[in-house]
Amino acid sequence: MTVSLAKEVAGTNIRVNLVSPGMILTPEVQDAYMRQGGAKGWGNTWAEVESHVAADIPIRRIVRRDEVADLIAFLASEKADAIHGQNIRIDGGALDVVT
Repeated sequence: MTVSLAKEVAGTNIRVNLVSPGMILTPEVQDAYMRQGGAKGWGNTWAEVESHVAADIPIRRIVRRDEVADLIAFLASEKADAIHGQNIRIDGGALDVVT
């Protein structure tokens, strides 16, 4: 759909891109993992729990909300004029992370 729409609006000064975030660190996600991690004995601090949660993520941490916002801001800027019709994943390199 992204590529089809990008082709349709090509030449109109409208860029179409899709941002596909993976797991994003929010207060709710952190709280849920702290409860789960405590029950599983992963530790009492976020650093300890996150090391278990993110063990299969190549960057070894969960993507932050500001990183997604920064990507979107970049894509909306003139610096990204040549980026069109793309699906950009922002997930720390993780395809499927199962905890």
